[in-house]
Amino acid sequence: MASLAQLLQTNRQAEEYVQTRFNRLGNDDLRGHRNVRALAARNRQQLPGYQAALREAAEFFADVCDGRYDMRLFRAALSTDDFPYLFGDTIDRMMVAQYQSITPAWRDYLAVKKVRDFRDVKRFHCTRGSGRLDKVDPGTGYKIDAPTESYYSYAVTKYGRRRDILWEALVNDDLDALHQAPNDLAWQAANTEAYLATSLFCANATLYATSGGGRPTNGNLFTTTLTPANLQAALVQISKFTSPESEPMLNSPKYLVVPPALELEALKILNSATLAFTGDTDANFPILNILQGRLEVRVNHWLPIVDTTNGHTSWYLFSDPAMGWPVEVGFLQGHETPELFMKASNQTLLGGGQTNPMDGDFDTDSVAYKVRHVVGGSQTNAVGGWRFTFRSTGAGS
Repeated sequence: MASLAQLLQTNRQAEEYVQTRFNRLGNDDLRGHRNVRALAARNRQQLPGYQAALREAAEFFADVCDGRYDMRLFRAALSTDDFPYLFGDTIDRMMVAQYQSITPAWRDYLAVKKVRDFRDVKRFHCTRGSGRLDKVDPGTGYKIDAPTESYYSYAVTKYGRRRDILWEALVNDDLDALHQAPNDLAWQAANTEAYLATSLFCANATLYATSGGGRPTNGNLFTTTLTPANLQAALVQISKFTSPESEPMLNSPKYLVVPPALELEALKILNSATLAFTGDTDANFPILNILQGRLEVRVNHWLPIVDTTNGHTSWYLFSDPAMGWPVEVGFLQGHETPELFMKASNQTLLGGGQTNPMDGDFDTDSVAYKVRHVVGGSQTNAVGGWRFTFRSTGAGS
């Protein structure tokens, strides 16, 4: 650490040297303040001992990377040096609008539950037996009913991140860029749960298949593009789904989930009063749009991120979670939302009085924020959850 301290002292000597030159030339204080750092960068290499100090600092950092010294010696606190543009000397500055990507619409079509702790939770499903009663002839016995069971399980996981900011950087933050740290961490937590929820069903080869698990022919997976005719064909296919007892199911789809690239097409299909189809002749004749008001459009911006192959063309259908769900997302009870923390200052002013938390840590004057979020989930194909969803890759015609 001595070499680092020496290097910093050398930098200060360079700035003092350049400042002395400005004073001798009669420049005002403002000009010296504006230019001293830039001139120091060009002149510090000429000062005695600078190259040696720089070499020692590089060797010390290499020893830290190799494990010879504790990495905690380099605390990851953000300072003004980490933002050369934000804290640079400019005449006119303003913050650009933040990107917006929190889209919690997935809560409409996926099941959201609470779990008690970090241990595995199990969700059981028991069939209703054979589904229909057997005919009993006179003098014959009753057949024994034989219901079956299945289950799926998952556990919630803790996610989090912290951000340390040096007090000097906060003082210089006249644009309030660094003061947005709590909002940034909350934004990351919301994105984390949205990404997790989407990854549980998006392009899931177990949940979506053309056969198996009691599926009818062609299953719950098509390759057709999103058109009125193809959407109608998907609804017809879903009507063929039966319960594990081979009984009818009341699971009419309620949500049409699409990526941003298909939003306009989905709205056009579902909101138009009529749909024009081409008959056997050259004339087009309009027919009533039977899809209008039957489905609700939900845009999932994470589909192209999770599915890099068909994320821009795939479309999904989901039943109302009150009827059943293909995916469950669980949150720790009592901690269902992201929790933001700020580290209390561990320094005390001489003379007494409470210390402002924004004064930072005693050793480094760094202000620390932390976010904690507990979430988990599972696809529910083990209990027949495929019956409540449908997917088309959109790769066909």
